[in-house]
Amino acid sequence: NSGTVMATGHTTEYYKYHTGETVKDNLPNDADLSSGIASVKVDVANAGGIAGTSSASNDGTVSKIENVTNTANVSSKTNTYEQYGSKHEYYTAGNVGGIVGRAEDTNISDATNRENEIRGAHNVGGVAGYFGGTGTVRGSINDGGDIMSTCARYNDNFVRELIRPVGDSNESFIIGNIGGVVGYMDGDNVYVTGSANRGTVHTSEPNDPENVQDYEKAANVGGIVGKIDRSDTLELSDLNGEKGKITNAAVSNSYNTGDVLGYTGVGGVVGMMYNGEVAGSYNLGYIRTTRQSSVGINSIDSLNMGGIVGDTTENSDAKALLYDVYNKGQIGDEKFEYFGRHVGGIVGRLSGSVVKAYNTGAIYNGYNVVGGIAGWVFEGSINNAFNTGNITVYNKNSHSSQVGGIVGAAQGGHNIVINNVYNLGTLRSFDIGYGDNSLGGILGTATQKGTVTISN
Repeated sequence: NSGTVMATGHTTEYYKYHTGETVKDNLPNDADLSSGIASVKVDVANAGGIAGTSSASNDGTVSKIENVTNTANVSSKTNTYEQYGSKHEYYTAGNVGGIVGRAEDTNISDATNRENEIRGAHNVGGVAGYFGGTGTVRGSINDGGDIMSTCARYNDNFVRELIRPVGDSNESFIIGNIGGVVGYMDGDNVYVTGSANRGTVHTSEPNDPENVQDYEKAANVGGIVGKIDRSDTLELSDLNGEKGKITNAAVSNSYNTGDVLGYTGVGGVVGMMYNGEVAGSYNLGYIRTTRQSSVGINSIDSLNMGGIVGDTTENSDAKALLYDVYNKGQIGDEKFEYFGRHVGGIVGRLSGSVVKAYNTGAIYNGYNVVGGIAGWVFEGSINNAFNTGNITVYNKNSHSSQVGGIVGAAQGGHNIVINNVYNLGTLRSFDIGYGDNSLGGILGTATQKGTVTISN
């Protein structure tokens, strides 16, 4: 296809996601809650360069999309709203993909999206916007396509999802899910393997950094996948050894070389994970947030940005597995104009395990909690990892800095293990007088009393 595709209308679907919250009334946008899964209404377009929707046949046979190319722009329609006295343009509906808007029970192989613009409200991907049920994206690439979302909508309102239970910090973000290959991977039986992104994946860059608009705050931006949502995570033995197979991972043998720029949940391979695995994959692209440090005073909102994965959640039962991964891309900007909390060479915020990983990319940040492998470790372990990237933090915000060659800060009391690691990167942390500095070759600080074991 080389002809422009635009959905001029939309329908309504339920956006479903796992959550650690147990009280329905604590969920944003009046979402329903059942067995740990929240459901909230969103407007969707289901627009794609090849297919709008794809699903299994009546007899259950999985659909196939093979050997296809799209070179045209794909989008939902735009509308305007007024905020802070100015009018702003946004996309009205989600599930927009360079190849298929909504793919369920579908195998996609040898698909190419090339040098175009893919735009929607949420679940926007170079190959598939939404990808659920059963299926695999294999050997597919976003080759220069520019992928962007302006946040989920319903009844002309922005729609949020809860990332961290209300009892701790009420951490909810406006739904985005923007990926170079897939926007939203939903379910335990969908996979991306042998695929790549060479285009820019991003949220809308704020026109006024002091008054960031809601449509500029879309969450979860990844070079390969915006967000992975699964009910469980495999064991390491399922990915390596005699019985293991690396392609059992949710994302495997895939890479990103494009720029990844986002407001929150920003990763070179995956923006945000609720369970799941990333294996045998790497990032070479440039990564940064869209928040500017000149307006960051007193800000403590989590950013969660990493060379491979931005966020793996916190205060939930979810635990991600990152195996055999590396990052060589630069994270942040040398002028420290942009800032974020929880920044890591491999993962920004970790609940789970990192095994066999390294970072060589330079890291620059205008805020705190920065590590060569992980920025913030809530619980879990890091084994067989090293960092050689230089880390420079210039904290312009009114909070203490925690900077480490491997981990910036660890939540004590969760039996965290850091084993068989080393750092060769130069570590620098400058604070302009608001708080204290913690700087360590391996660990910046353990924030509470508990067990944090560092060995070998």
